[in-house]
Amino acid sequence: MTPHVIRFAARTLVAAPLLLVAPSAAQEEAQGLFVDTYKCNMCHSVESAGVAAKSEKTFSGDLGGFATDDPEALARYLRKEEARDGEEHKKTYSGTDEDLQLILDWLSSLEPVAEG
Repeated sequence: MTPHVIRFAARTLVAAPLLLVAPSAAQEEAQGLFVDTYKCNMCHSVESAGVAAKSEKTFSGDLGGFATDDPEALARYLRKEEARDGEEHKKTYSGTDEDLQLILDWLSSLEPVAEG
């Protein structure tokens, strides 16, 4: 097992002890991209997957359950080619379209954690 798979499994067991189905290889890969490769968790959490944001100072919200109807517009926003609501993304995404799609598919497959 790769280190990010082991970390994912450990986080999943802590965050969801009643999880009965192991995550797919694609989910594991996507979480590894999110955390280890692109370090999205510097600002974003995915609580339903046990991923905490590293910085409270730059925390930009939980992305569990995130989905988009316009992945091309999101890619332009993440690459700082286009602003969203007058704001640019803080960090320029420099990864591949395939990696981005894996991450988006993973995030949209998760349930958002209810605030309260």
